Amino acid sequence: MIGRLLSAFGYEKRSFAYDPRFSPDVWGKAVSPAGYVSAAGVLSNSSVAFRCVSLKAELLASVPLHCYHKLTDGSRERARNIPLARLLERPNTYMSTYELVELVSRSLDLTGNFFARVEFSGGGEPIALHPIASHRVQVERTQRGSLRYKVSAATGDPARVLIEGECLHVKNASADGLVGQSPLTIARQALGLGMVLNDAALNLAQRGLKAPGVMIQPVDKSQRGSEAARNRFREQANDPDAPVVLDPGVKWVATAFSAADSELLESRKLSAEDTARILGCPGASVGLSQSVSYGSAAQASLDLVVNTLAPLAARIEGALERCLLSAETQRRVGFEFLLDGLLRADPVERWRSYEVGRRINALSPNEIRQWERLPPYVGGDTFEAPTSPAPETAEPPIASAT
Repeated sequence: MIGRLLSAFGYEKRSFAYDPRFSPDVWGKAVSPAGYVSAAGVLSNSSVAFRCVSLKAELLASVPLHCYHKLTDGSRERARNIPLARLLERPNTYMSTYELVELVSRSLDLTGNFFARVEFSGGGEPIALHPIASHRVQVERTQRGSLRYKVSAATGDPARVLIEGECLHVKNASADGLVGQSPLTIARQALGLGMVLNDAALNLAQRGLKAPGVMIQPVDKSQRGSEAARNRFREQANDPDAPVVLDPGVKWVATAFSAADSELLESRKLSAEDTARILGCPGASVGLSQSVSYGSAAQASLDLVVNTLAPLAARIEGALERCLLSAETQRRVGFEFLLDGLLRADPVERWRSYEVGRRINALSPNEIRQWERLPPYVGGDTFEAPTSPAPETAEPPIASAT
């Protein structure tokens, strides 16, 4: 108890503090033109990055997040009337569960971390989660091995020190186990190259998609004739509808690469695919495929759920259990995102899976109706699947003597 009080008031010395600005992996990188990218810069310059971040956040936020009891027989039962279940249904007075999960996903992609202060009732039960901007939090490990979160002051929110159990911390892939790293920071060179290509395309568009060049004319032209040719070209260049007419012998030579010469379009396409890979989204899910068939679209949706949303959901579930539950409570209570609804989007495949579940007595009719948001009916809790009668076969014709 004394140690917790000392840690809460900041009197316990820390053993390690991590500041990503002084990490050895960024030494010398800032001098490169593509060495630094910010989250706002990437989202404003790359439509693919913006769509990847939004797609992951919106899909995961649309999936139900439930609290459940772990039963002794290995099964689970949804918990409805405990404080943690009510906390998930209403995280605070100004945010819905959808908005909170969306914010968690976006924060992990853009900053690598999500922090929230846990508010407790007078009885010590968690009743609200208040998000904190990542740049305001400094994570420290004390000499006792516990974590401490120093939160700087902001408008309307004073500086404070939070100890374990008072802060929900969801972190992305980490290099030290204390703070997470954003994909935008890890792959800053590749994303910076994409921003350079976007700037090149913007400069080309601002020039009216015309490459600069010079006019070369024969040496024997008089100075007066050369000046007249230059003036005529300037006048006609200012009028885009006027045909350009030059004196005989005048030759135009471009002094800059065109989009075709520099393969700008192909380079931007490859950069967009790299951006989707960095943020963990299949290219087809963000519109990078030229032609998408029904089979490839279904496979892309499956890849998005299995390879992108499932690890993200497991990361958030683990953080909720670690930060909100004690070691003893974790044996009895857990959290889970119900991703099955995204995997059963096709009606034909969904009902086919129901049929198989009924045949092997794994699902009851009322469980199926619950998945389909239908009310239960009396007698629908039985697992015995109805047996189909054998098809009637016609009797063979009686042979007649002729």
